[in-house]
Amino acid sequence: MQARVKPLRWYRELAEKKGRLEAGAFVIEGDKAIRQVAAGHPEAIMEILSVDEPAPFYREYPVRLVTESQFQYVSKNQTPQGILAVVRLPEDTYTARLPGDAGGKVLLLEDIQDPGNAGTLI
Repeated sequence: MQARVKPLRWYRELAEKKGRLEAGAFVIEGDKAIRQVAAGHPEAIMEILSVDEPAPFYREYPVRLVTESQFQYVSKNQTPQGILAVVRLPEDTYTARLPGDAGGKVLLLEDIQDPGNAGTLI
């Protein structure tokens, strides 16, 4: 039995906290970011959405090909990169507790509007 194709709205809703919590997943966009997740946690990648046939690297994951306009609808970026991944939320993502292995330095962020700002702080 083939899995049901999710409506594009479902992917778009993953940009909001409520959507992420309901789905237990979030979206990352761009080849570099996806490969970083795949290198550390390949089992966390649930699905790949792509405008073009993705590189052979992505063959082990379910791939959904979409049109440019469909991808622009799903993506929150001003200039979409043409490939994104749906990734399982790590356990305790929205918990108030710090992880036991947080290390010596911790950066706490709230209501970051631009991911580049977080990157600059890190």
